[in-house]
Amino acid sequence: MELKKSEIIRKAIALLAIISSVAIMIYFFIGLLLSIDQINTIKKDIQTLYGSNVKLQSLDSSITIVIVVYLFYILWELAFIIPGIISLKNRRLCGGVLMIVFAALSIVFLILGMVLFFGRINAKSKTGSGTTNVEGIVVAILIILLRIIIISLIAYYKHQYKYNGIAPQARVENDNHYSIASPIQFNDSHIQQNRTINSPESRKRYCRYCGKVVPSNAKFCENCGMSLL
Repeated sequence: MELKKSEIIRKAIALLAIISSVAIMIYFFIGLLLSIDQINTIKKDIQTLYGSNVKLQSLDSSITIVIVVYLFYILWELAFIIPGIISLKNRRLCGGVLMIVFAALSIVFLILGMVLFFGRINAKSKTGSGTTNVEGIVVAILIILLRIIIISLIAYYKHQYKYNGIAPQARVENDNHYSIASPIQFNDSHIQQNRTINSPESRKRYCRYCGKVVPSNAKFCENCGMSLL
């Protein structure tokens, strides 16, 4: 029962890490496309007003920054996808500490981002400008909740099953219910048989000419006189 429960928790951790990371990457990819499209629209509007020869280096730099940020998000989410896939394939939890560290950092960065975001919203509301990005706030809260769930499951798994890189069924318990080693049982008859086979009496020497028994250190057969060398 405990082994089945540990398998369910391990699969839940792996699937949650993979699915959540893929969903987050898709969300940010859509945001990347929308951001690039918005910047290109601004460029076209400026070129329409001021001509096609106007310099728009700042907007081009903005596109580059957006792409770099998205690539950073991809590398960040790989810290969850790769251990999740390995955990499903190898039937054991891999990279648990790595996922905990990156999940905790994600939570910290998202909270700081939300604090800065609400600070800007508050400043704009006083001046009567700006709109609230409700969708971005909801996504950030969902990501934080997912990361907290992943951290909780991994911590429970490690604490409950003494996880140290090997399967939970190999753990050692102090009670009488589990044991990874059983006492060695010796078969007296088997030992006696081995002793009989390996005893000096069982290793008799025979003459290859007449078939009579000869001493083990004899050079000639006492019966037929043939050389035994």
